[in-house]
Amino acid sequence: MITKAYIRSFCCYFLLNILSGMSAAERSPNILMINVNDTNDFVGFLDSQYSDQSRTPHMDKLAKKGVNFTNAHCATPSCTPSRHALFYGVQPFNSGLYRYNFNIYEAMDTVKERYPNFVSLNQTLRTADYTTYGLGHVHGNLDNLIEAYHDIEWDVFHTVKYAKLSVVPEYDLQIKGKKTWKCGPSATPEEDYDAYRYATKAMEVLEEDHDKPFFLAVGFGEAHTPTIPPQKYFDLFDDFEMKPIIEDDFDDIPEVGWKLAKEGSDHKQISEVGQWEVLIRSYLATLSFVDAQVGRVLSALEESEYRDDTIVILWSDHGNNYGRKHKLAKFTLWDASTRVPFVIWDPRNPDRTGACRESVSLVDIYPTVLEMIGEPAIDHLDGVSLTPWLDNVDLPRDTPAITMMGRGNYGIRDRDWRYIRYLDGSEELYHTRIDQDEVRNLVADPRYAAVVDRLAAFVPANEAPMNKIGLEKMKFYDADLAEEEGRETL
Repeated sequence: MITKAYIRSFCCYFLLNILSGMSAAERSPNILMINVNDTNDFVGFLDSQYSDQSRTPHMDKLAKKGVNFTNAHCATPSCTPSRHALFYGVQPFNSGLYRYNFNIYEAMDTVKERYPNFVSLNQTLRTADYTTYGLGHVHGNLDNLIEAYHDIEWDVFHTVKYAKLSVVPEYDLQIKGKKTWKCGPSATPEEDYDAYRYATKAMEVLEEDHDKPFFLAVGFGEAHTPTIPPQKYFDLFDDFEMKPIIEDDFDDIPEVGWKLAKEGSDHKQISEVGQWEVLIRSYLATLSFVDAQVGRVLSALEESEYRDDTIVILWSDHGNNYGRKHKLAKFTLWDASTRVPFVIWDPRNPDRTGACRESVSLVDIYPTVLEMIGEPAIDHLDGVSLTPWLDNVDLPRDTPAITMMGRGNYGIRDRDWRYIRYLDGSEELYHTRIDQDEVRNLVADPRYAAVVDRLAAFVPANEAPMNKIGLEKMKFYDADLAEEEGRETL
C-alpha cells in the first residue's frame, strides 16, 4: 500500500536529485593552468629552427586537441614583470611594473591609485567561489612571500626546497661569474627535480574530491638558466645538430637594440669556450623533461572525474634567444624573446581546436578566463577575451600584441610584421611571414612606410612612471637607465 509518507519521501528524493543535477550542470568549469617557465618556440607544436628536433609529445598532443595560438607574445620578456602583467591583466606601461618589484604588495598602493580594483586572477577566482591551488613557480617572486599573503592569493600553496643539481664532470664547465652558462646532464634522479615533485602534487589534487570548482596553477621552472636536465633526457639528443648562428645579424640594428642584446657579448664569449652546442642541447633536453611532467599531470586529469569540465591553459612567461641575435636568454624585443607557447583546451566544446596565427598577448588570458567561466568583465583589464578566436581560429584581429622591454622600448607584433621602437626613437621592421628569424630590417625601405605608420600608431602615447618600490638590483637599458646616464629619450 502506497502511503502519504511514502509519496512525500519519493517526492523529496526526486526533487533533491533534480536540484543536485542542476547544481552539477550549472557549476563553473575547473581550470588547470600549466606554466612552462622560460620556454621559447623550440617546442614541437611551434615552427622554429629547432622544432623539428624537439621532443615534446605531450604538449604537442595538447596543442592538437585545443586551440594553439602560434603567434602569442608576452607583455615583457622578463620573468616577474611578465607574470604581473598576466595575473593582474594590466600592461607594464599602465601599471608602472616594468622591472622586478620583489614584493608586489609593497608596490600595490601606488598602482591602486590608478586601478583601485587591481587584484590578481586567482584572487578574482576566489571571490567567484573557486578553490585556488598554487604549485611551484607560478607568480614569480610573489611565491616567496606566500606565507605572509596566503589568505590573499591562494587557498593552498605548495612549494619545495630547490633541488641542488650537479652536472656530470664531463660537461661541468666552470667559468667564474657565468652561472647561466652552466649546463649539461645531471645524475640526479628525475624524481628529485622540483618539476617532478610539483607534478606529483598536482596529480594528488586531481585525485581529491572537490565540492566546488578549482583553479589549479602549476609552474615548472627547470627551463630557466642554468638548464641541467636528467641524463636520460640529455641522451635523447645524441643526434642533435646545431643550426648556424648568423654572424652579421647586427649590421642593421640600432644602438639601443644592440645594448639590450648585451652588444653581442654572449655569442662572443660562449663561442670562445665552445659552449653553444651543449647549451642548446641541454635546453632542448630540459624542455623534454618538463614536457614529461606536463604529460603526467594531463594523464592524471584524463583519469579523473574532472576530465570533461576542466579547461586547460598552457603558457610560458617569455621566450629565450639561445643564439639568435647573438643573445643567450631573454630581455630583447625580437620574437626569440617575446614569442611563447600558448594553448587553451576546453573539453566542453570539442570544436574549439586548430591553430590561430593572429597575434595575441598573455594579458588576454585574464579576460578570456572570466568570459569562459561566465564571470563579468573587468573594465580596467588591458587584454581582450579570446573566446571569438577559440570559436574561429581564422577570425582576423585588428589589434596587435604589444611587448615592452623596460620603459620606452616597444615591440608591436601583428600577424605578419614586427615593428620595434626604442627609447631614442630608433626603429626596426621585419616581415616575419617571410623572414622568420628577423634578419633583414626593412624600416628604412620606403615601400613599407605605410606598415611602419600603421604599427607605430600602437606605441603607447603615455607611460606610467616606473614603480620603484621594492625593486631588485637587475636593470635593463630602458628610458629610466638612459636618463640616469644623461641621455635624451622620447
